[in-house]
Amino acid sequence: MERNNLPKLGCSNCKIRNISLFANGLSDSHFELFAEKKELVFKKGEKLISDGDEFKGFFCIQSGTIKIYKPINNKNDFILWFAKPGESIGIDSFFNNENYQYSASATGIVKACFFSAPKINELMQNGSVTYMRLMEYFCERIDFIEKRITSIAQKKTKSHLAELLIALRNDETADEKETNIDYSIKDLANIIGTTQNYLYKISSELIKEKIISFERKKLKILDLEKLSILAKGAK
Repeated sequence: MERNNLPKLGCSNCKIRNISLFANGLSDSHFELFAEKKELVFKKGEKLISDGDEFKGFFCIQSGTIKIYKPINNKNDFILWFAKPGESIGIDSFFNNENYQYSASATGIVKACFFSAPKINELMQNGSVTYMRLMEYFCERIDFIEKRITSIAQKKTKSHLAELLIALRNDETADEKETNIDYSIKDLANIIGTTQNYLYKISSELIKEKIISFERKKLKILDLEKLSILAKGAK
């Protein structure tokens, strides 16, 4: 990861601070503990963490989308969720005092900050407000994951595709009615873990329903509301 280091950016000046783990409860003095953090860039397909590896720290996503999953075999993954800017990955292993319990890989170019385990320990000892905020965040993640597991068991590939398309939307165009997704069918099939032919079949159904369209082999979201309903597993 060293070769991907970015120029230093202070946590207090980070543009995603207000939607991150550090939104509340941390003063500027706390951020001095993170002076040695690593700001990294990951290419499409690169892993941030691997299921079963020893816990060494956690990541806070600056930009891009990350697939969180449990490997099933060499060809298939059980997708837990897609993490976006502001989310933290791996912090649960710190509280559980265990190895990483899932894998995380970049679906495209991802920028993330890495906070080492020793620095997290220092932060925990630096005040009760900090500890309570992190515990609150951890409880929120447990609740989220429990609901996700229940939802995933009932979802079909079409719902997974809808969820992925929403996750891959460009944040700068989030309020626009129509949004381009700069991924090919091959890319999307690889992320979800299905065949291109099957994904073409599903995409054709969504095109007929005027939820998405294809232009120059790239996908465009036409009806975000319908796509969101589909992503929740509703018919």
